[in-house]
Amino acid sequence: MKKWLKFFGLGFFNDNIAKDGANRGLWNFLISLILAFILLGCSMSLGDSLPFKTHYKNSQGFKSVVRNAIASENALDITVENGKIKVAKGDNDFSKSVKVDTFKSQADSDIYSKNGYGLVVDTRPSNSLANYYAYCVAIDGSQTEISYEEYLSLAPSAKYNFEFRLKYLCEEKVLTDLDTESYKTYLLGIESAKASLDKINGAFGSGEIDVNEYRLQIYSLYFENYYPSISNYESVSKVPLLRNYYYHEYINGKNAKVLILFDDSLIGSFETERGINVAFYGLYNGLSDGNIEKTESGADAFIFSAYSSLIDMSGYIYFMNILRLIPFIAIMPIVVALIVNSILNLKGIKTLPTFSSVLKTVGSFTHYSALFAGIISVILAFFVQKNLITMLPIVAFFVVLMVRAVILIIREIVALNKSEEAQEMEKEN
Repeated sequence: MKKWLKFFGLGFFNDNIAKDGANRGLWNFLISLILAFILLGCSMSLGDSLPFKTHYKNSQGFKSVVRNAIASENALDITVENGKIKVAKGDNDFSKSVKVDTFKSQADSDIYSKNGYGLVVDTRPSNSLANYYAYCVAIDGSQTEISYEEYLSLAPSAKYNFEFRLKYLCEEKVLTDLDTESYKTYLLGIESAKASLDKINGAFGSGEIDVNEYRLQIYSLYFENYYPSISNYESVSKVPLLRNYYYHEYINGKNAKVLILFDDSLIGSFETERGINVAFYGLYNGLSDGNIEKTESGADAFIFSAYSSLIDMSGYIYFMNILRLIPFIAIMPIVVALIVNSILNLKGIKTLPTFSSVLKTVGSFTHYSALFAGIISVILAFFVQKNLITMLPIVAFFVVLMVRAVILIIREIVALNKSEEAQEMEKEN
């Protein structure tokens, strides 16, 4: 056991110990590879979460708009209750939804915009629906635009020349009985929708769903059958949601400098003084019930708590990324072993005579390569764009593993040269 621990724990630092792997089973390589997966996943998660406070502190503009919204003379009143916030503005109380948009309202901008950063607040319920405009754009580069209704009237062959688009409007869509009857009339003409329609009608008739849920389900079924998929616009909903208006208007591909507060979550997008773009999402479930402290430290703590609420989810996402990248990562030691084996054979070095012995030796470097790659990646994460964090540990892993293998090759060549020189000297003597 001691010999194995010595091999597993010190092989990276000592060639002679590492080469002992040639006499051991491939399961050592597999254990090292599993550890590497875990270490690389952890480094991705840490590289994502650890730099956030530093990035926040290095963005004076974003920090100023946060502190102005929460801790200034004109600050909003914000209270937390069961993981959601209620906001009061001016003389209003917490009973009404609040809407602030410094990009659309000059009055809001005069109060809440700071250093080029904007503030958006919309505390209407998360399931509020959005009005929208459906249209189609020609794919030939001409940017010809037609309404969706015009698209439906085109010949089937002409439809292939257009792409469906959806523009969210900053207006809440309120479903009425009149709307519901109109949607039902349309659905009655769609044979494939009749079974679902009957099921919804049955659930409403038996009291399983109330009138609001009934209207929503009819609307969702209509939307699914009338329009193409909107998976590019909505990740969980079948119909356009009001809060995603702000995402598509200010965040998605636009990197607006903004803080957006919803009733149950927030979105932030900012740029640090080093030019690093940061976009993040957060929840309020880590905040204690009660009013948010109207101080600069209270404002900062509000942001940090919201961001921290999703660190576990972020870790899970990176873990899933590692699972997806397992084949790519697993092949790296094999590629390095092939390179080492080719060079050793070319130089006539017989200390590791087979590819299997080379693979097991290089495999003993794997977990430490992942550890050092992880440390390097976490440090670099403070200085690079966030979209590089996923690939940074993988690239660093390959580089560290390759460098360690090159050191092995050099030492083997040096040892061979010394051996040959010693033999020549013996012959001369």
